[in-house]
Amino acid sequence: MPDRPDQQVLRFLNNGQSVLRVVFLFKSGGCGFAGDGGAFFCKPAASKTKTGIETNKITGREPARPLKMFSQGFWIGAGNPKAIAFFGALFPQFIDATRPLLPQILVLGITFVIFDYTAVMVYATAASRITP
Repeated sequence: MPDRPDQQVLRFLNNGQSVLRVVFLFKSGGCGFAGDGGAFFCKPAASKTKTGIETNKITGREPARPLKMFSQGFWIGAGNPKAIAFFGALFPQFIDATRPLLPQILVLGITFVIFDYTAVMVYATAASRITP
């Protein structure tokens, strides 16, 4: 059975996102994304010059700002076609059209955030315990 047009659009967007990630990875020299301000997986080059910017002593880079990290994470998650398709397929099953929509969507969203945060923290805690 051929794909529906909406499935084709989602597949096209997902493939486009994957291609862009690979392009950015190659543009940055294989060390993270070029637009994120540095090499995520690479060891920073030793620098003896001080720029006057407060830097993290371990990485030699400027410390991450929480609001910037939240903003980047939000836009990456909000623009992910898989997440859009997931929420578009999951949430309508639990929404009652005869009741106000906003409270229902808020409850579903907050519930998802709590479960997602818990899963990520369990994963991070387990990873921190097995790394040297």
